[in-house]
Amino acid sequence: LLYVASLAALATTLFLLFPDVIEQAYLRGQGLRPLIWTEVWNEAVTKPIFGHGFSTDISVHVHTSGRLFETAHNAYLQAFWQTGAVGLFLFLMLLMVAFRSAWSWGREQGDYSVFCMLLFAACTMMTGVDSLIDRPRDQWMLFWFPLALILSYQSGAPALQPRTARPMTEQPNN
Repeated sequence: LLYVASLAALATTLFLLFPDVIEQAYLRGQGLRPLIWTEVWNEAVTKPIFGHGFSTDISVHVHTSGRLFETAHNAYLQAFWQTGAVGLFLFLMLLMVAFRSAWSWGREQGDYSVFCMLLFAACTMMTGVDSLIDRPRDQWMLFWFPLALILSYQSGAPALQPRTARPMTEQPNN
């Protein structure tokens, strides 16, 4: 509750300090992303099980702007378009296991940095313009790097236990 209240206080402070930004966003409108998402969704449901594949390029024409877009501007929707429900399910399962592993690691070690990186990546992938597989660019760092950290933490050698010194008079049993 303290975190939510702190976030609300921060947002309110930012809105009060920068009212012109809020006004510009209101005047600009919703932007093109919802229109792009609608068009990509309409194309994606034509092949809902296995998708269109990685070798097929998305080409979405937004009629109101007259522009052509070649990404879904949403990694989850892009995964659904390319790989269908099967690929999206596998991707979400990967993400769920990664979150659970990062949370467990954070509870054990007291360091939630990998969990926070994954949370940030999951949020930025909502409006990202790249694909995670065939054009990863900045999302490589945001998504694949934390996953690599989780794997390295889980596959690392266990901590060595300190050996207890034997007294000099004690002989090993042979």
